[in-house]
Amino acid sequence: MENSFMSAMLKSLLSKMQSLVENESAKLREVNRGIASLRAELEAIHEFLLLKAPAEADDRRTKAWLKELREVSYDIEDYIDKFTAAAGAGDDGLDAGLNKPRHGKGMVAWTKSLLGRASTSRRIARDIQDLKGRVSQVSKQRDRLPGAPAAAAVDPRIHALYGEVSRFVGMDGPRDELVELLLKQEEDESSESAARLKVVSIVGFAGQGKTTLAKEVCSAIGPQFDCQAWVLVSQNYNTRGILTELLHKLQIQDNIEDQVKWDERDLINKIRGYLQIRRYLLVLDDIWSLESWEIIKLALPMNSFCSRIIITTRIQSVAKSCCSHWNDIVYEIRPLSMHDSRKLFHTRIFGSEDSCPPHLVDVSDKILKKCSGMPLAINSISSLLAMKGHSKEQWLEVDNSIGKSPAETSTLDSMRQILYLSYCDLPSHLKACFLYLSVFPEDHVITRDRLVMRWIAEGFIAEKPGRNLKESGESYFNELINRSMIQPVHFGYDGQPQDCRVHDLVHDFIVSMSNEENFAVSLGDQEPASISHHKIRRLALKNTNEYHFPDLVAQSQSHMRSLTIFGSLGSIPSLQNFSLLRVLDLEDCQNLRSQHFREIGGLLQLRYLNIRHTSISELPNEILALQFLETLDLRGTGLKELQANVVQLHKLAFLLCDNRLRLPEGIGNMKTLHLVSQFDVLRNKVAVVEELGNLTNLTELVIWWSPNMDSKNVGIYERFASSLYRLNKLQSLTINGSDSSVDLLHHLYHPIQGLKKFKINEDCYLGRIPKWFRSLPNLSYVCVDVKEIKNKDLRLLASLPSLIHLSLSSRVVPTEHLAICSKGFLVLREFHLHSDWANLTFEPESMPEIERLFLAFHVLAAEKYGFSISIESLKCLKKFDIRINTEGANASQVKAAEDAIKKAADSHPNTPMLSILTLGNLVDNEGRDEAKKLVN
Repeated sequence: MENSFMSAMLKSLLSKMQSLVENESAKLREVNRGIASLRAELEAIHEFLLLKAPAEADDRRTKAWLKELREVSYDIEDYIDKFTAAAGAGDDGLDAGLNKPRHGKGMVAWTKSLLGRASTSRRIARDIQDLKGRVSQVSKQRDRLPGAPAAAAVDPRIHALYGEVSRFVGMDGPRDELVELLLKQEEDESSESAARLKVVSIVGFAGQGKTTLAKEVCSAIGPQFDCQAWVLVSQNYNTRGILTELLHKLQIQDNIEDQVKWDERDLINKIRGYLQIRRYLLVLDDIWSLESWEIIKLALPMNSFCSRIIITTRIQSVAKSCCSHWNDIVYEIRPLSMHDSRKLFHTRIFGSEDSCPPHLVDVSDKILKKCSGMPLAINSISSLLAMKGHSKEQWLEVDNSIGKSPAETSTLDSMRQILYLSYCDLPSHLKACFLYLSVFPEDHVITRDRLVMRWIAEGFIAEKPGRNLKESGESYFNELINRSMIQPVHFGYDGQPQDCRVHDLVHDFIVSMSNEENFAVSLGDQEPASISHHKIRRLALKNTNEYHFPDLVAQSQSHMRSLTIFGSLGSIPSLQNFSLLRVLDLEDCQNLRSQHFREIGGLLQLRYLNIRHTSISELPNEILALQFLETLDLRGTGLKELQANVVQLHKLAFLLCDNRLRLPEGIGNMKTLHLVSQFDVLRNKVAVVEELGNLTNLTELVIWWSPNMDSKNVGIYERFASSLYRLNKLQSLTINGSDSSVDLLHHLYHPIQGLKKFKINEDCYLGRIPKWFRSLPNLSYVCVDVKEIKNKDLRLLASLPSLIHLSLSSRVVPTEHLAICSKGFLVLREFHLHSDWANLTFEPESMPEIERLFLAFHVLAAEKYGFSISIESLKCLKKFDIRINTEGANASQVKAAEDAIKKAADSHPNTPMLSILTLGNLVDNEGRDEAKKLVN
């Protein structure tokens, strides 16, 4: 387990050492030679880890060796970071002890001064020599390690293949659904197409029952096929081995001696020839990569006998790639319902689902909720409890252990092994990102942006051509979801996950691994007495008033990389000696005060500072020292103005504030800014508004617009419009403000070509849709309020080639009969129309991709102008939401409107899910009571 992490850790450290050697001044040759020598030793160890893979199960010597390697690697990284910080601190940086360097003249001046000081030079050489001695010792010890174990562990999914089918609870519905999908013939297509080979991918998290479901489906439909085979692919697949196994499973009779001589091409030809004239059913279980599928499918002919292939995988992208034809299906397995979970759980422990003793019902349900409907998790926990008897105290101990510090018991080994397999398959750049989730509390909803910005600050995100670090970090986040390691919670308009949650059992695994690797420690997940590490690199404190953590913090503060506080603490540790701290996350820390930031100037390595939802109302002047600061999150604080010296933070990329922010002059020099929220246009000086246009790397901007206030800024509209035009990388523009017209946009005569998202909050509105919208090829999200919606506005928006989400409101009842034109909104998936509209027509072939439709209207307006709605042409519509304003109407008027809506929904060929919400007071009590009945 440690071997996998160490390999990833060394790769990152070697990259950092290489950058130091390449980037330092040529006058530091002696230092560079020392670092290069250290790097060579570590490269040899890294290669050994990759190729030799020392045994790591329970061997004491291996564990001790890996621990020593890990600690010396951490210490080398500490030294490099202190060295780099001192190099930027000025003439006396190292003489201050490398821990508290002072500001000065920069690298060149410091280099000259440093080399002129013999004592400092000797100390550097001595430090590097000490580290080299430790690395050499570790290198010598590796030759005495045992080799890899001879036998591999049995795959835990074998039990799902050979268990009793009667034990597989909750599979009837999914089994029948999949059977229907597999056997269904496409009636609308030609017979040749209908008889085509069909692929169904079952995708889901490890332990959700993918293998079990596939087995049950095969049992149900297997007899209808001429031949069938089941092949376990696994992550460490061997192409020839898989093809040979498939040959044997199909019982293709050939001389075994000839088979030994066959290569992959021979095997593929033999299998294709056999299957070409047969109706076959194949299961390819546990595919981990697209490459393995691309090779296997060469052996599978596209015959016309309604053959079927079932694939199981935990990776979404693999599932989708295997189902490349329109006839193929990706089936996402669902967790067991609470009823089925109880049935499986109670039958395993008590013999039947109705035999649970009354005193265990509540704790049983608590445990089942933590299993989240995962059959493997339920089987593992139920096996443990079946051996403990019926003592409620013992069950409560098990319940408490899930989500805290799990004991290493054999009954949980199968779940841990599956999680470990998934972890080992992660690319090296994702391993640290995955372990980093251990700093967040159990069941915590983790915001994607917060996580990604912290990953960036920790140095986990690699620069990629054509992507900024935030975009690369978002791809890492998506990859963890794609691999079912984390669970998405909310999705944005573009279908991208915005937040995630870690399953309790996975969280246990991450916390346990993180502790073993001395990667991070969470007080609240563990008691201080259980922590054996003397140098903690990342610390999370979670409502730990009852714990005595000061000693733990004191002994680790000079080595710590991140400090996170969730909730309030009895005392907040001093920041004085956290010289290597990169991340300081104090979100929601209610007892945080300004005095806690007096020593923030010593955090020279700080990249991420989050004081969101705290009582901080001003930043100290010492913030100027944070020259590496990339993220500053001030949302939910009382801070409204940044002091002038903030503009000297030349690496700041993300500036977040939800107050009406006033920025200092010189903001235009902060070229690294990617996000600014929220900039009050009229409270800032004209010079600052003009400087905004110099932020050429800005991709997201949130502004506050309130023209009703007394402003003496002459020409501010034109200056701001000019600045917007110069932001050629801007992708997202959000406008907040008071009740007013956002007429500044009409001064923007040139489009913002890269704009993807445009949003105006409900308190602001446009007089009309700007004409320059039609020149925005990438605009995919629009949320605006206009004074009155007209058909010319709809026609302009309908022509946008990338628009997938449109939310449109009207301040007055439209006087025109609104029509969605034919072949308009070709890629739109979600449409919200908030207005007291009366008539709306969807012309044929309009909105061909629309999946969700939200309409809001007033009953009396409909009665005045006439009511007509038809959605028959919206072929892809899945959800139809209606909000009816009933203010001033009577019950009969409300009923007539509802009947018309239901009729429209019933006339749709696919009958979308309909939701009707009525709001407002009716004109009489009798009618009000009747309306309540209608709503219910």
